Order: sequence, then structure tokens, then C-alpha cells
Amino acid sequence: MLAEAVIQLGPNSVAIVGIIAGIIGTLLGATIGACVAIKIQKNQLKHDDETRFHEHRLTVYTNFNTACNRMFSLCWGGQPCTEVEILNAAHGLEALRLVASKPVEKAALYVNDALIEIYKNRTQQNADILREQFGKRMELLLAAMKTEIGVVGLR
Repeated sequence: MLAEAVIQLGPNSVAIVGIIAGIIGTLLGATIGACVAIKIQKNQLKHDDETRFHEHRLTVYTNFNTACNRMFSLCWGGQPCTEVEILNAAHGLEALRLVASKPVEKAALYVNDALIEIYKNRTQQNADILREQFGKRMELLLAAMKTEIGVVGLR
């Protein structure tokens, strides 16, 4: 049936059908290639965004940990915590809450509570309990951070 239609159209029709088929094939190939290229580019952009956010998150977590440890060291050493240390810890906590998962945020709030307790209520009688409480809460925070960023098991 197709052969009869081609014969009826004439010998030049075969060339025209071949040209049309070639054009359609080229367009389909170009479309498929473009779709694959777009998908690869989207995946690369997604990966780049995750990496940038990951680096930012690490910076925020490091700043919070540093501020907490600095404040703990000063309070523990009997030195008064200055407004700078208190503000650094508070700023670090708020920055962390913007980028952290719920488990990390919860653990950071526990660390913050322990710092407040040490700052306000440290005495000779409760010093060991408060130090141990702070240490355990920092361990939980670090474990939550490592889990979130995918470095579980590293020390």
C-alpha cells in the first residue's frame, strides 16, 4: 500500500520522503540531546547548591561550637563572661536555627540551656554536675551535626 502510494507520487517523491524523514530524525535527535543536557545541568546545579549550603552549614556549626566552648571555658575558669561572648553564643544559636535540621536545633537548644545554667547558677556544689551536663549535651549536638552532614563515625 505504501509502495503503491510512492509509485503514484512519482520518483521524486521518494527523495522528498527521505529528506523529510532525515529532517524529522535530526530534529528528534536534537530534542533528545537537549533534554539530556538540561537534565545533566539541573543535576549539576542541584549538587552545587547542596555543596554551597553544606559549606555554609559547616561554618555556622563551627561558629556556634566555638562560641559555646569559649563561653564555657570562661565561666568554668571563674572569669566573667563578657557581653561579647554571650552575644557570640546567642548569635551563633540563631544562625544555627536558620540552617539546621530539627534534631540539630533541638540539641543546640539543650547546649544553650546548659550554658545558661552554668552562667547563672554555677557553685562549688554543682560544678561537676554542670560540667558533665554540658559535655554530654555537646556530644549529642556534635553527633546530630555529623549525622546531618553525613560524616557519622568520624571523630
